[in-house]
Amino acid sequence: MKIDIVRAWKDEEYRNSLSSEEQAMLPANPAGSLELSDAELESVHGAKGGDVNTNALLCVQSVLIYCFTINGNCGNA
Repeated sequence: MKIDIVRAWKDEEYRNSLSSEEQAMLPANPAGSLELSDAELESVHGAKGGDVNTNALLCVQSVLIYCFTINGNCGNA
């Protein structure tokens, strides 16, 4: 079976369907971790009292992941 690396980075269900050996062969995602800690969420500019719009953060993460892993020319419009 050929592993779709980009899909494995983006699709948790697909990644979890891979064997542990296949998962171990995956290179690290160049966009970095997709998870933000509570401390990182609290430090977001504009957040008040821990009330963070996580939908907006996920949207920004999705755009950055697209730019850096798929398109490769983020900011070169």
